[in-house]
Amino acid sequence: MTFFITVLFISLYYVVGQNVDHPRFEYLGSSISDNFEEWRYYASSFPGIWCSAIQDCIDTFGPAGHLVSIETEEEALWINEWLERRGSGGATYWTSGIYVNINSDWMWASGFGKYVNFTAWNSGEPVSLPNNHHRIVLVHRNQFTSGWSAKYDSEIFRYICEVRVRK
Repeated sequence: MTFFITVLFISLYYVVGQNVDHPRFEYLGSSISDNFEEWRYYASSFPGIWCSAIQDCIDTFGPAGHLVSIETEEEALWINEWLERRGSGGATYWTSGIYVNINSDWMWASGFGKYVNFTAWNSGEPVSLPNNHHRIVLVHRNQFTSGWSAKYDSEIFRYICEVRVRK
């Protein structure tokens, strides 16, 4: 048991403690928030449905990992630039954005009930009658164009994990 825990912590340090690609993820970059927390971003190399994506971020990066919440225009621009550098034009990625019928509003699942305040919806989005199965995807076209669309959680897309680095 002790050996397993030691290997787990060494693996987590390797993935979260350094700016390296993971076998199933590509490191995009990092940012520092206003309260000096560091966030690292990883794009998946493969697609999945929304529930699998959210679980894979946790399984791979531990409790500090989750699907990305794009909360500011600055963060959206960084992610767009990072995706452009890796040649991801035309790709679509899951975020943690969900529609909640109870509130009739969009929220970040990884933000523990944070409402989506900043938006970057594509023209004609979000859908006019969303339901509890709609999620926000980031559609990256090129360095100048990216935006959000609402898609059903059963569709298959790549995804971006956001990892909080504790100092």
